[in-house]
Amino acid sequence: MNPWWMLLILVGCRLSHNLQTENSCACKDLLKTVCVSAGDNVSVPCPESDGEDVKFNLLHGGKVISNYKCTKKELNCKPLLSMEGVELRENTDNTSVGFMLSGVTASSHGIYRCEGLVSVPPPMMTRESDLRVLVLVKGHQCEQVCRTNQTDEEQRGEAEEDRSPE
Repeated sequence: MNPWWMLLILVGCRLSHNLQTENSCACKDLLKTVCVSAGDNVSVPCPESDGEDVKFNLLHGGKVISNYKCTKKELNCKPLLSMEGVELRENTDNTSVGFMLSGVTASSHGIYRCEGLVSVPPPMMTRESDLRVLVLVKGHQCEQVCRTNQTDEEQRGEAEEDRSPE
């Protein structure tokens, strides 16, 4: 095989590997864990957007569960797909928005994130929030996470306390 062809193949493979690594790496993403009581509210921030027309999607476990279409003028937002206990709210800085999960229940646990799809001005672009919010509910998922993070000695100590007569 000609050395030029081998060089071309190696360079192509290297470029392909670099593209896959950049697109699939979620290293820049942050995970915020919140442990709340049932009935509490949780805020999921959306990415800032400078577009005139933006559609904000709230994703739970990768699936869109709510979305709103907003126009930049006076931040006028209308629901396209909405579910009970989820609404888009303007943040206190009056320049950004976020989803509010109201009255969370045990079934509300999971990872939430927001993305913005800018349609005007072109080209259409998707901006994902770097922050993902892991919602855990006290009395359900929170205790399981705490127990997992305990050392074996701490768990044995609790078991001995439970068995000791009072």
